[in-house]
Amino acid sequence: MRVIITARQTLMPNFTSVLGKLVTILGLISQNPSNPNFNQYCFESVSALMRFVCAANHEAVAQFESALFGPFTIIIQQDVDQFIPYVFQILAQMLEIHKTGVPPAYSSLVGILFTPAVWQQRGNVPALVRLVKAFVAKDPRSVDVRTVLAVVQQRLIPSRVNDVYGFELLETLVAHLPVDAIGPLFSGILVTIMTRLQANKTPAFSYGFMRFVCAAMAVPHENMGPDFVIAQVEGVQAGLWPQLAVHVVLPEVARTQTRDQKVVAVGLTRMLTHSQLAVLPHAAGVWPLALGAVVDLFASPALKSSDESATGDDAVTAIDYEEAGAGYQAGYSRLAASEGEKSDVAGYVQDARQYLVAELTRALGDSSKPMRQLLSQVDAGKLAVLRSSGLVL
Repeated sequence: MRVIITARQTLMPNFTSVLGKLVTILGLISQNPSNPNFNQYCFESVSALMRFVCAANHEAVAQFESALFGPFTIIIQQDVDQFIPYVFQILAQMLEIHKTGVPPAYSSLVGILFTPAVWQQRGNVPALVRLVKAFVAKDPRSVDVRTVLAVVQQRLIPSRVNDVYGFELLETLVAHLPVDAIGPLFSGILVTIMTRLQANKTPAFSYGFMRFVCAAMAVPHENMGPDFVIAQVEGVQAGLWPQLAVHVVLPEVARTQTRDQKVVAVGLTRMLTHSQLAVLPHAAGVWPLALGAVVDLFASPALKSSDESATGDDAVTAIDYEEAGAGYQAGYSRLAASEGEKSDVAGYVQDARQYLVAELTRALGDSSKPMRQLLSQVDAGKLAVLRSSGLVL
């Protein structure tokens, strides 16, 4: 494993030989998985080899698929439960490497992915969610939307342990599915979320909901975005959006984690500047509060434009000492080398602060919108920050 992480793309000429030896080892340890640390290192080695080889030549993924589908199928069929989370992670890694579409070889996995028994194993859930997300991202038609949402409603959102993965799946669905595919089913998801907020709310769940709302509002697709979200919430109960915004969404914005700051800022910016429903009389009180929350978010020095974020293989060297050094852990063991770049629903925005100023400027120029009246309700100090960022009032 250390050799692979150090050698990286220099293994290209001989990677098939290395891969063959690793596959042989996988076959042996599958028969008697008695050394958890060694098992993790073996799968991490396969994942790292794929990462570096396919970075140099993404078409090499076909050779990994040819070598791994056989032993992976046996592991799944024989229910080698210690290995199944690793298998799902590497399958997701291979599928993510493909530019577009889902190759036929993966189609047989769809039925397995939605077998109730596989979701009952707690250690499987993160890897399963990642694999389902890969299917949806590459081809939304490759999975049944109702089946995916049933998993979200029945197994993920109600669970204090797995709710975060439910929101991850929902974000992927709204980012890749057309409105006519997810719209008719969205209210059911919201009812499940509202039930959880009322009966068993936790700080993590409230935060996850805030992040999801902002991500859905940030989606730039036609008919998706802030008015879709607000209309769906209002469809559950008239007048519900202002209550949720004031008591759940905006308070959580203050707790935004560094990695989420951009998508939260962009989502709220689109609500402020693209939404017709957000400025209706019964909901307009949210508008000044939301703008203030975005301005406060910009006060954090951690908010960076997308091209300043760490990407690529820069952090992979740390696997050797930090990730793999931890070895196997009960429940779920993440393969650090398998992690690719995170999808960015707000990837069309380079600088969130400049985006806010530009969109506010555009909206203020539209005399049909009540923006100037709403701006008069914003704290003077926050308006001063906007002026210093280039907004002309």
